[in-house]
Amino acid sequence: MRAEVQFRYALGVILVALLLVRGYGHRQTLKAGEIHWHEGRVNLVLRGLAAVAGIAALAIYLVRPQWISWASMPLPDGLRWAGAGIAAAGILLLAWVHRELGRNFAATLHEREGQTLVTSGPYRWVRNPMYTSIYLVLLSFLLITANWLIGALWIGAFTLVMISRVGREEALMEEKFGDQYRTWAAGTGRFLPRL
Repeated sequence: MRAEVQFRYALGVILVALLLVRGYGHRQTLKAGEIHWHEGRVNLVLRGLAAVAGIAALAIYLVRPQWISWASMPLPDGLRWAGAGIAAAGILLLAWVHRELGRNFAATLHEREGQTLVTSGPYRWVRNPMYTSIYLVLLSFLLITANWLIGALWIGAFTLVMISRVGREEALMEEKFGDQYRTWAAGTGRFLPRL
């Protein structure tokens, strides 16, 4: 029982760190110029509903874990603590991504005046390191909580977002930056560095 409380504290710390990093990224967006959005309302509403369900599941785990104990998985404590390490790696990578993107970041598919093609930092090796970092954090949610419902909500919803967005996002970047984008994309992996 004591270990379970420690996992809940660890998750709370991870969530605070994640909010701070994402808050920094969103603050950069507010400083940017005019944004032209390329995502439909239905997509945004569905993402919002999925986020509410995922946040509710995490909140229940933190405050009343017995309410979702029916979805618990028997994971060894060592694997659950490894989840905390994975979260730390994911949050550090996410912070690096936000620093490199600066005012080019927005949480939805967009383009803006003065937008630049970022090829520095983790973008030297990967076209979409933000998605990679978020997957690391979401995997940590599954491992730390040892709860398949939380894992399914977060990883499942994020996978659907990626399926609906990555191709369109890359097509938009290619349209905006042309040969510069094509040359850079040819030398980078989509989510992981090329071997």
